[in-house]
Amino acid sequence: KQWYQRRVAITAGKDGVKVNAVFIKQPPNRMGSSPTVLFLHGNAGNVGHRLINAKALHSFCGCNIFLLEWRGFGKSDGLASEYGMKMDAEGGLEFLLSKKEKSTDCDSALIPLL
Repeated sequence: KQWYQRRVAITAGKDGVKVNAVFIKQPPNRMGSSPTVLFLHGNAGNVGHRLINAKALHSFCGCNIFLLEWRGFGKSDGLASEYGMKMDAEGGLEFLLSKKEKSTDCDSALIPLL
């Protein structure tokens, strides 16, 4: 099954830290009507360690997946902190709700957080 994915760098929070994300999408004919999971990978590791989970959600649940990598992990800038993680999560959600993403990739009413 083909994955439609792109690497995204977003600015999370008012401090301007760039965080890495991977957006794995359903095929274009299903992309806009499928839920988009904002997947926050938890403590330790990086988005690469969560690809098996993303594949299951993508293949078996029919979701788009936005895998966000916390600051200080993987290819993201900055240092890990509880405050920073909150800003990163908010930045990921803001990215998905932005006009550009809303009109081309996902329905803002279908964004669960994981």
